[in-house]
Formats: sequence, structure tokens, C-alpha cells
Amino acid sequence: MHSTKSISEGKSKKQKDASGCMLVFGLLFFVVGSFFFWFMTARPLWRTYSAQSWPTSQATILDSKVVESDSDDGTSYAVAIQFSYVVDKQQMVSNNWSFLNSSVGRDLARNTVKRFPIGSKHDCYYNPRTANDAVLDRSLRRHYFFGFFILIFVVVGGALARAGWHKRVEYKKRQRQLTLKPAEQNDKMVANVAPLPPLLLANTPWFEFEGPQRLKPTKPRWQQFWVMLGFATFWNLVCWLIFANVFQQNGLFNFLTIFVLVFVIAGLALISSVFYSLLALFNPVVTIALSEGTVPVGAVVDVAWETSGRASRFRELNLELVGTEHATYTRGTSTYNEQNVFLTIPILQTSETSVMQFGSATVGIPLQTVPSFVADHNRIEWTIDVHGKVRGMPAVKESMRFFVKPNAATGPNE
Repeated sequence: MHSTKSISEGKSKKQKDASGCMLVFGLLFFVVGSFFFWFMTARPLWRTYSAQSWPTSQATILDSKVVESDSDDGTSYAVAIQFSYVVDKQQMVSNNWSFLNSSVGRDLARNTVKRFPIGSKHDCYYNPRTANDAVLDRSLRRHYFFGFFILIFVVVGGALARAGWHKRVEYKKRQRQLTLKPAEQNDKMVANVAPLPPLLLANTPWFEFEGPQRLKPTKPRWQQFWVMLGFATFWNLVCWLIFANVFQQNGLFNFLTIFVLVFVIAGLALISSVFYSLLALFNPVVTIALSEGTVPVGAVVDVAWETSGRASRFRELNLELVGTEHATYTRGTSTYNEQNVFLTIPILQTSETSVMQFGSATVGIPLQTVPSFVADHNRIEWTIDVHGKVRGMPAVKESMRFFVKPNAATGPNE
């Protein structure tokens, strides 16, 4: 017996929690990342650009030294230079040797002090609007561009916050829909889906999928593994490079170091996800075959399954026939992607090894339902979903697509 359910009924509470965490976490990434990007990169670069047109005055170095800060995790180095200069016969004093007065490497700190010894004369550059704002070195330094790595966190944080906000909006929308009964929700969804025009039946999404079919996963395990591996590698490479540089300059007990360390820890979690995906490659493989790859509305189809590998490793195996509506729409300047599971038909739920090894069942497609459909912003997708609980291994979760077409007797509009 099949069951229909609205996605708002089964997932609303879960999506509410997820959207709230995603929004807060994304905003934290975005705000803190933007703060550090401004002070570590954007502001120094802007001041360096502006200083190219500043007037010049002769400066006398009053003090020049390397400041070392020792901690249990190492030593950080900073350049402390004080110089005097004259603007409009008025003597000024400044401590800015560059626009990025932060911790630097030991060699750079020592070389800078050697370059500006006490008592030496050098050109300095002062702000014509604020004469007490002056600098000795207005050249671009590679440390300025190091801050561009922080943009990764700004972009990721902004994307997370945006997705969290959209999920929050959709949650409230689904909460309003809870006043409808599930059957009414499904009827409303089906009524809003445009039927296939008869003239387009010659160019249908199920072309070449007629007859018996062996289904393939929509997202193969190896594909998920390589995507996760590539993302984790990129994330950890960037984070570890930033952490090594910040740690060398500031030591461990520093706010910036601890901030970057959070992303390093997140990278370690990504590495664990890679191993999780790797283990999933060794799970038993469930092959699904249909007597018809394209099933008419109101017809029945034979579903056969076979497990490659040791079926006894499964603790439980579930198969479901699922119909899902996918929609993409624009509201203002925002684009939303939404999906709604409008039909679920259980096929198999067992913990018996012999049944999990191989078997078959007959499933009927309800007459009053929606065939497969593909358009620019909407599509109706039918899948056989496999959910297997494996002893001591990641669970098997795969979807395999097939097609449902209009019934020739009733026509596409029935």
C-alpha cells in the first residue's frame, strides 16, 4: 500500500533547526571573515594606493627594534620603528613603518630594522589631509595579499547565511501549508504541474528508456568520493597554509590564530568525511532492474533486486518508489531551488539475508499522479530509493531514476 506525504509534514522541524544553525554559522563566518579581510588586506591595500600620491618629507629614525613575544608555542616578531618628520615647519612623530603593523617573520623583522637604523635619514610620506598620518614604506608587500585567502571564508559564510535564510523563509511557507491536509497538498501540487502537451510527446525525457532496464544511481559512490576528496583537499590546503603563517607570526594564544584554527578543525572533519565516503565504496551493491524502464500511469511494473557482495552485512534493507517535484523560481533578485516528495510507495523492508540477496516485487503507479516531466524550471522525477543499514560501515543511500509516462488510454491530461 502506498502512502503520500507532504515534505512540510515530514521535514519541517528538522529544516527549522538546520536553517537556524546554518544562518548563525554563516553570518559568523561572513562577519568575522569580513572584519579580518578589511584590516588585513582591503584597508592596507587602499592606504597603499592612496599613499602613492602623498607628498614627501625627510624623516629621522628615533627608535628601531625588533619586538619579540615569547610563549609556550614559540616566538612572534614585530617591527617597532619611531620616526620624526616636519610638515609646514611643525615636527611630527609617527610609529607607522608600513600600513600593516602586525607580526611578521623573524627574517623580515630583522632586515627591516637593519634597513632603518636609529639616526638614519629616509623619505617618509604623509597624508596631506592629516599630516600626523605618515609612513616610511608605501610599497606593496606580499603580506597584504595573504589576506585574500580570508575571502574564502567570507564567500562560504555568505553562501551559508543566504541558504539558511532561504530555508527559513521556506519553512515559514510550509508551516502555513500545514493547515491543508496531506491529500489536499498533493492534489494542489499535482494541479499546478503543467501536463505534457501532445505535440511534445515525440521528444520525451524517457526517450530510449522503453523496455526492461537496469537502473543506475543518480549519484554514483565514486563520484561522491572524488567530489568530497577534492573539496577537502582544497579546504585543508588553504587553511593549513594560513594557519602556519599566522601561527609563526603570532603563536597559538592569539585571537587570529584561534580563529583560523576553527577552520583547520573543520578541515579535519572534512577529512573524516572523505574516509567515510571511501568506506562507502566497499559496501554491498544493490542492483535494481525494472521490467519496464518507462511505466505508464496506472500500470504496474516488476521490480527485481540483487545484492553484489555479502548481503549478510546488511542489518536492514529498504526499497521505496518515490516521486519528487523539483522547482526553480526567482523572487526578486533571489533564486530558490525547492523539492517536494509527493508520493512514496514502499517496495521492500526486510532484515532477512535471503530476501536481501535477491528478490522481486510488483508495484503499481497510481492513475491520478504525475508523469515524468522536464522543463527549464520544473521537473518531475521518479526514483527507486535504496536505504541499507550496514554493520560497522556507512549506510547505503542511493536513488535510481526511471520514468513514468502518460497512459495512452487516458491521455496526458487525465
